[in-house]
Parts: sequence; structure tokens; C-alpha cells
Amino acid sequence: MSPPAAAAPNGEGSVFDLTPPASPGGAWTGTLLYSFTAGADGGSTSSAAAGPGGVVYGTNELGASADAGTVFALSPPAAPGGAWTETTLYTFQIERQRGGHGVPVDPTRHARRAVDQTILKSFGYGYNCGPDSPLILHNGDLYGAACQSGGGVVFKLEPPSAPGGAWTTTYLHHFIDGQVPGGAMVLTKKGPIYGATIDESSGTGTIYEIAP
Repeated sequence: MSPPAAAAPNGEGSVFDLTPPASPGGAWTGTLLYSFTAGADGGSTSSAAAGPGGVVYGTNELGASADAGTVFALSPPAAPGGAWTETTLYTFQIERQRGGHGVPVDPTRHARRAVDQTILKSFGYGYNCGPDSPLILHNGDLYGAACQSGGGVVFKLEPPSAPGGAWTTTYLHHFIDGQVPGGAMVLTKKGPIYGATIDESSGTGTIYEIAP
């Protein structure tokens, strides 16, 4: 199955599958798997990754309770031609600013892990929104980035130990100086994550490394 992309009949984003033609030069066949509503399921689909068992994981930049985006899973139907099942794994929140810095999450509600951050190069610009990076699937865990008020976060989602349980969210790093992580990230075999941030207000940006 091809990775999904953002486009929907209702304009809120969708996940679809593209099947190659039976012979070279033929037309590709598009199948709509799920259309988002910008409600609790989120909207404005920004990324996706195919996982084990045909499950598709991805992010929405908008929608849900705070209009800050979601992380979702789409499970294939039990029988061909059936409906795909959407499950919202996590809903992002945007909280008030404190002391001039945006606080994207409440650190007392979620597990956090100490990491080292190294700035490799500066340039770029920025904006505020929900999750906006392609998800990385590694050893069953999902990694991504989300822009929030005053900065953003790089996060990790670990699946529940039993089906139907809650996913565990770990914030690997908080950007609180206006720098917003965006675009694709790279997760290396030895652990470090590399990516870029942007800040429109100051006309600056960074290339970062987050090491376990």
C-alpha cells in the first residue's frame, strides 16, 4: 500500500491508497480509505506511515478539542471492501503562555525523558500549529514533531501493552524560544534524531540533534 496523503472530498484531509496499473503506462487506481471531519478525528492530514498488519499511522495539523491536531491510526477492514476504522491515538493541546514562553504541554501529565540538544546550524523561520512532520515508525514506536505556542515538541508514542489500552506519550524535547520544529525528521540507527526548526518572527532557525 502506498503512503497516504492529504486531499479529501470534504476538504478536511483524507487517506487514500494508490494501486499501480496492471501494465506499464496504464492508469493508477485511487481508493479513498478514510475522510477526516476536523472534529474529534482531526483534519488537515499532514503525514502518514504504514505499520505492521496494514495499519496506517499519521498526523493531522488541525481539529479535535483544541484545534491543535491529532495522531491517528487507520485499521484495515476485516473483509476486502469494508470500511477502515479510524482511532485517535493522541490529541494535542495548546496551553497559555507563561513568562513569555509558550508551554505546549503540561509536563506533569506526561512522561518526559532527559535528552541532550545540540544546535548544528542556524537559519529559517516559523509558525504555530499542530503536528506537521511525517511520522517515523521505529521498533513499533512513533516519532514526530508538533509546533505549538511559542515553540513546539518532538514526541514519541509507545503502543499499549494490551489492545485497546492508552498509548504512552514521551516528550523528547521542548522548543520554547519561538523555534518551531517542522518538516521531515531523521531517526538514526544509533538513536539521535535530526531535524530543522523555523521562526518567522525573528527570521531565524536551527538544525538540531536530539540524543537519547
